[in-house]
Amino acid sequence: MLEGTHYTPEPQGVCPVGLHWAIIKAVTPIGNKQTSYGLKTDVVRFDLRVNVDGKEYKIQPDYPLSIHSLSNFRKLLIAVRISPDSITKGGLDLKSLEGRVFNGQVYHTGKGNEIHAGIIPLPPPLDACPCGKATLAGKDYCGGGNCKWSIDAQTPVETCSYLYESGDKCYTLATGNGLCTAHGGVQ
Repeated sequence: MLEGTHYTPEPQGVCPVGLHWAIIKAVTPIGNKQTSYGLKTDVVRFDLRVNVDGKEYKIQPDYPLSIHSLSNFRKLLIAVRISPDSITKGGLDLKSLEGRVFNGQVYHTGKGNEIHAGIIPLPPPLDACPCGKATLAGKDYCGGGNCKWSIDAQTPVETCSYLYESGDKCYTLATGNGLCTAHGGVQ
């Protein structure tokens, strides 16, 4: 990819099958796309990068913007900790997905002698960071501890100031505005 005057070649090869972390590098609207299953509307191409044993791979799935219970776009939203129900009210800026990290099941498909990698976004594991990035096996994917949710964060995480009807305080991790994502915090 050409960025300014610095040339960076695109990753080559087919990503190995298995569970891998993927980062959303870019989001490109395609529009309508004719498939063997019929016309798909509002299709978006996701440029995903997967790092396996120090080698970067590129996967580019095309997902229609549907939050149907079986759609891959809905699975992607859940994987990056965005509630599909929340976007029915306010929508979603697709560019806000760039830089988000999720765990996915990479699989292979073949046609003739060509093999392509696809990915199924999975719900975040218990040790995933609420900022949409992830921690795994003690590794920090939140920018070297800069995220306040990071396992390496030096500042304490606050609790939400929301009180339940019973008077119990919400102990869900809070966002920068002091409200947890369940009670008005920003994703």
